[in-house]
Amino acid sequence: MAVTYRDAGVIGSYGSVANNQKPDIDKFLYLIEPIRTPFMSQLLYNKFSQVPVINENGKFSWFEDSFVKFNHLHRTEVTPPGNASTQTFTVVDSTAFKVGDYVLLETTNEMAYVSSIVASSTTVGEIGLTAVSGNFANTAHPVTAYIKILGNRVSEVRTTLTSSLSTKEYEISNYLTIFDETVQTSGRYQAGEKFTNGKTHKEQVQKMLKEMKLKANRMMLFSTENGAGATADRYTYGKGFFGFVLGNTNNVYSYTTGNFTEANFDVFLAKLFTKGSGRKIIYAGSNVFNTIAGVLKARFSPTQEVVKKYGIANGVSYMTAFGEAILTWDPSFDGKFSNCAFAIDPDYVKLRYMANDDKGSRKLRIEENVELPATDGKATRILMDLGLQVVGADDVHGLIYNSSLFPITAP
Repeated sequence: MAVTYRDAGVIGSYGSVANNQKPDIDKFLYLIEPIRTPFMSQLLYNKFSQVPVINENGKFSWFEDSFVKFNHLHRTEVTPPGNASTQTFTVVDSTAFKVGDYVLLETTNEMAYVSSIVASSTTVGEIGLTAVSGNFANTAHPVTAYIKILGNRVSEVRTTLTSSLSTKEYEISNYLTIFDETVQTSGRYQAGEKFTNGKTHKEQVQKMLKEMKLKANRMMLFSTENGAGATADRYTYGKGFFGFVLGNTNNVYSYTTGNFTEANFDVFLAKLFTKGSGRKIIYAGSNVFNTIAGVLKARFSPTQEVVKKYGIANGVSYMTAFGEAILTWDPSFDGKFSNCAFAIDPDYVKLRYMANDDKGSRKLRIEENVELPATDGKATRILMDLGLQVVGADDVHGLIYNSSLFPITAP
């Protein structure tokens, strides 16, 4: 072959053949996390709030009960009775009263006792109240005023027991969702060397795990429906936190841009901490996060401790007058959800997962070397069979949203 001579003198890089110059590439592959998933970290970290599901159809349920109500609103405004010792009130729930209950009318601070009860086919009914002393004041009682149950009007020489009153439990259910992904690589792919680490079959499985965690995090947060497909399909899908709290009217706070104040936030916190535990985690989108943070920083002192108890590494804990509020930014609250926040009581949510099958765990299973007949390669299957249990959605959890940017419509 013909000989090509270099220039005389020092041999430099400028004379080398380009294809013979090895690129200077860092062997490590810098794989950027898709989106942080603090809610799934909470569910997976707190093993005391994980319960297996044994129903083969992936359906699970739980019972909830409540205490007898002690505050009751009027059903309709009661007009002044004139000078009368007895008056009839139409209330939202007449079944919670017993004849002889002492009550307080908030409008006039008058005490009375229940002298009669007229129930209906629904919880709406009437109660007859008799003033403890004298006659009722000539004052209207609006629908926004409470009737407070105080105690029992019982005679010292009574000959019978008081009537028994208790509440009934009701069943709430949800379904598991199967998350199923496969990583397949050919034999040549496995045999070939790469410029970077992080491209092996095992490392591709690790990448898929993070992608699945993000999908599960979104399902547990934002799914609004649950159910099962046709018998032949045999698929199920579970409701997430958003689906459970959509019907919540007690602890929902909506605001429009510019009117989120400390006073309004106090009203929300007072409702939120009335029931449940004294610790709430507020997962927020960026817009609401900044709004809430501005209110909290102006009044409450944050603690810098990492909230490891629930697997949250980026939450800021605020000790408020009502309880501990852990403010956490969740980047999966994007799009319109950046104008929304979920206030979750961690003691009243559970991760449900399908019980073990013959192959092992269905909470998280990595099946290596799945057989693919007549295929030159390797397949790994990743399986998660998960669902969310939200207890007390109407009482212990909450929702904050900017109504001008995030209109909510119940499904």
